[in-house]
Amino acid sequence: MFKNFIRRFHCISKLNNMYQESNMHQVNPNYEEAIKTLNTLQSNSKSLTDQNKNTASNPVEKLEKVRKYINRTGLTSNDISKLPVIHVSGTKGKGSTCAFCESILRHHGYKTGFFSSPHLLEVRERIRINGVPISKAIFSEFFWKIYESLNDQKDNPGDMPFYFQFLFIMAVHIFLHKKVEVAIIEVGIGGEYDPTNIVTCVPVAGITSLGFDHTSVLGNTIESISWNKAGIMKPGSKVFTVTQPEKAYNVLSQRSVERQCSLCVVDNALNIPIMTKYPRSIQTNISLAIQMAEAWMLSNPPDANNKTLLDIDVLKRSIEECQWPGRYEIRQEKNMRYYIDGAHTLESIAICIEWYLNDLKNRHGKKVLLFNLTGGRNCEDFFKLLLKCQFDTVIFVPNAATSSNESADNINLVLPVGDQLSNCYTYKDKWSNMSSNEGDVQVFPSVQDAVNYMNNEEKYNVLATGSLHLVGAVLTLLNPNLNEGMDYAIP
Repeated sequence: MFKNFIRRFHCISKLNNMYQESNMHQVNPNYEEAIKTLNTLQSNSKSLTDQNKNTASNPVEKLEKVRKYINRTGLTSNDISKLPVIHVSGTKGKGSTCAFCESILRHHGYKTGFFSSPHLLEVRERIRINGVPISKAIFSEFFWKIYESLNDQKDNPGDMPFYFQFLFIMAVHIFLHKKVEVAIIEVGIGGEYDPTNIVTCVPVAGITSLGFDHTSVLGNTIESISWNKAGIMKPGSKVFTVTQPEKAYNVLSQRSVERQCSLCVVDNALNIPIMTKYPRSIQTNISLAIQMAEAWMLSNPPDANNKTLLDIDVLKRSIEECQWPGRYEIRQEKNMRYYIDGAHTLESIAICIEWYLNDLKNRHGKKVLLFNLTGGRNCEDFFKLLLKCQFDTVIFVPNAATSSNESADNINLVLPVGDQLSNCYTYKDKWSNMSSNEGDVQVFPSVQDAVNYMNNEEKYNVLATGSLHLVGAVLTLLNPNLNEGMDYAIP
């Protein structure tokens, strides 16, 4: 037992040295190797199913493991309590709400951290400082120090955090090391038992629109889903939400009383002209972000470091300059106009369709659907909505940019490309059975193959949707320098 104590003390001491920047050295500076090692923490589809079953029966145990792992890396509960957090849960719109909130606070002078998921092109996108993904060098430095510390302290071969848990632990270390003034943290799944819910200093929280998703983990009623999402509420927190279904709001209200925090429903009628260029759902998310940011500023008033309270001109600029690609994004590439949105719930697909058709009113060209679906969702429910678009061509593809040389950042062991491709043929059959016209329905092994199929003199209006991972594959081709220039366009 004494030897085990010495071993853990040595690992924690070694990890703590990483915070002394003048003495920092790279254990392994290779980003690609770090990502390959990170991928070993992914679960395959069978083990993920088993995990979900275990979590359903004892979800508290999974959260306790996160606390165990983060303690092994040298952080105590007191350290974690020093990280000031704006925590955001919900079914749809979490990412964009967090992005706008981060941009507002950053433009008003606050040093921000931002943790989100999934990534589009590179894993390092999930951890941002002042709106910018951390560098490959910083990612590699923190990854290897934390990984080696945890690996040295394993009680058994499988005693390591899973992929998402590990990245969140990394984010906490980086935010504390960089001394961010506020960390905007997007929940992964649910809220109550999500790994991110180990944070304790949460003066402000937000809950975006609620609906049905991840029902195998969160339950198949709006009440159970709402209960889980409301789990991020902390005593004394100011919690903001948007207009919700009555049953969902009742649960949120009840939980706010239990958790001794305030709950405010945000008014979506903010008179800011720049918001009108966004779809209604994004306007709702911006309104929520503004309320959360303002509440944060009021609880952390400006000091001498060029901060201000909410300023309308700064606010407009922060909204206009907010960068959150892959959501209601339009890109024109020669004869092809891409409509890119990572909608993956029925509610978000319905809004995506409205956005797509509205822009096509005065445009010519063939309508094309580029689609994939993951997470065990029922494709037929999505097809019922998408059929109204009357696409000329429908193409199902895995979440792969090309048929070869898949980057380590986007390897999916939960649902490998081969399994996704098999699902695509199932989608093709079901679409053909549901469609009233024969149409052109294709399956290709990658986005590049799909683009090659369309690449001629005709005009195309391509809607790429159904999965943020698919959006990542599309942007890998269209905007491979995304993280360097971030030069995407928002309609």
